[in-house]
This record gives sequence, C-alpha cells and structure tokens, in this order.
Amino acid sequence: MDERERIRRELEEEERLDAIDPLRHLLHAGVELSDEEEQAEHQGEDVLAEVKTNHAALTDATQRRKRRNSSKDVGANQQQQQQQLRYKLNDGNDVVPAQRAAVEGDLRAVVRYYARQPLPPITFGLSALPFHQEAASHTFFDVHLHQDVSGGCGGRIWPAAEVLGAYLARRPEFWRERWADKQVLELGSGTGLLGLLCARAGMGQRVIITDQDAMLDLMQRNLTLNEEATPGDEAGGAPNGLPTPCVVRELNWGEPLPIDVPPKPEVLLLADCVYLEVAFQPLVDTMVELSTPETEILFCYQKRRKADKRFFTLLKKHFHFDHVDDDDAGRREVYNREGTQLLRVVKKK
Repeated sequence: MDERERIRRELEEEERLDAIDPLRHLLHAGVELSDEEEQAEHQGEDVLAEVKTNHAALTDATQRRKRRNSSKDVGANQQQQQQQLRYKLNDGNDVVPAQRAAVEGDLRAVVRYYARQPLPPITFGLSALPFHQEAASHTFFDVHLHQDVSGGCGGRIWPAAEVLGAYLARRPEFWRERWADKQVLELGSGTGLLGLLCARAGMGQRVIITDQDAMLDLMQRNLTLNEEATPGDEAGGAPNGLPTPCVVRELNWGEPLPIDVPPKPEVLLLADCVYLEVAFQPLVDTMVELSTPETEILFCYQKRRKADKRFFTLLKKHFHFDHVDDDDAGRREVYNREGTQLLRVVKKK
C-alpha cells in the first residue's frame, strides 16, 4: 500500500468515526493540549484533507485565509467586531435548518414534549392541534410558538432545542426539585422554545431567555402566547400558564452583561449556539463571564462543519465537558447518529 492510499484510508476512517462522535478527540476532561499540539492537530487535519482533491484543498485553504484575515481585522476594532457579529448571527446561511414541513404555511407552531417516557418531541401547526389528542397515559408539555425569520435565522425551530428539551421533559420532577431555588438562563434563545419549556414545566425559580435585539420581539410574543395558553395537567394549572416566571432579556455575546441579566445564574442552557465562526470566541467569553465552577451547564450541539471543532478547542481552555450519560440510551443513539451531541459542561477552577 503506497503512502497516498494509506492516508486516504485514514481519512475515510476519521470521517466515519467523526460521524458517530465528532467531539471524540476533545472529550477528555483531564487532558490539556499545548498550543503546539493544537496547531499540529489542525495541520494533520489539513494534510489529510488535501489528499481528498486538490480543488477541495485549495478551497479550504482560501477559506481559512479569509477567516484568519477577517479575525485580525475584527480584533483591531471592537465596535466593528460587534456589528459584524450581530449581522452574521441574524443572517441566513447554509447552516440554518429548513422550515419544518409540519408548520409550513401555519402562523403558529406547537412543540410537544413528552414527560416520563423516552419519546421524541413532535412539532405541528396550530391548525392541527385538534388532531393531536393523546391517550390519558401520556403526559406532555405543549410550547406554542410564532416562527418568524424576518428578524434573523434564530426565529425558527432548531433541532438541538428539541433534543435538550426532550431530555429535561422526560424527568420533570427531578429538575423541578434540583432547580427549585435556581435561576435558569438560556443563551441564544431564538424563539424561546427551550426556556419556555422550562417555565411551562415549572423548572427553576425564574427563567431568563436571552438573545440579540432582533429576536426580542419574537421572544416576547412567544412568552405572552404561552402565558395565555391553557395549561395542561403537567403545567400545574397555573393562572398564567407558566408555573415558573419567565422574562425576556437582551444579551449580546462578547459584550458586557446588561444590568438586568443576573451575573451568575445557577443554570445555563445552550442549544444550537455553535454555527458561525465569528461568534465562537464571543460565546465562550460570555459563558466564562456568566459561570462559576458550580454552575450547571447543559449544552446541545448539532454538528455542521469541521470548523466547529475550533469552538470546542476554545471552550476547553476554560471548561471541562463530556457527554450526558443519563439520557435514554435508545434516544441518544438516534440523535447521535443524526449529528447531535448533548453535553454537560463544567467551568475549570
């Protein structure tokens, strides 16, 4: 076997294993990589990528140069960086999930999370609600949503929020007790789906859903919608439909925390926040500022690009992280196969 064939086979095996667990090289909490080792790791990936096709290698190299140059320019001007970040986070691009077919053309969506059983959530339009009657043995939480992409790509349902939400909904009593006196803050809320689920299920003393200014109107509309929605049995019959108070706040990653955002919430939730490289460092900076080693952080990630690994290299400088190991094994196998990873993150002391 010649060298070129050996490298080609190594590349194919790497890609096969990455499809199963894209973070496998990084999920070793006790191992620290030096800058030289990280650089060597990236160089090794570049060498393997080059043997795929010369065209792909040249394209990747050009994109990397553009990103490095962009990063240098952004770093020279903090105000320009924030403007660019705010624009890009709300700009439609190739990583944004398609509109759900089940809610296409419907003004409102309903996401149903099941309690005490490892069933995936289902999403449907409000007009289909009468057709989604459940057996008495099924308990569930319905989160009602407006979807609106006019303010940015965050205004639709992203898959990681469904995975993390289903993990929480499966054991509502556990999380209610665990977070009874804790503030739960969601970063990059978009529609507010995940935070509204927590509020609907009575998890936490208070829930804070946060995002950029462009998303605030949509999140407030969805908060009002769920406050007015008729609660199911699992919602406890609270007068406003949300047993846990929920508020909407503006929070821009990488910027100083607003005075109306709690500086150290006890719980941080993140779902589908890794999708643009320009936001990697600002997101890590905000996570560092909001957390302590005692903060409970649940992080759900959908693999989209090889570049995503760079986010986790940045994250590892400040945090330990590993797979959540107490989710239903069958459900975990399904969402891992689809490229979704559910992680527990702990800030380093």
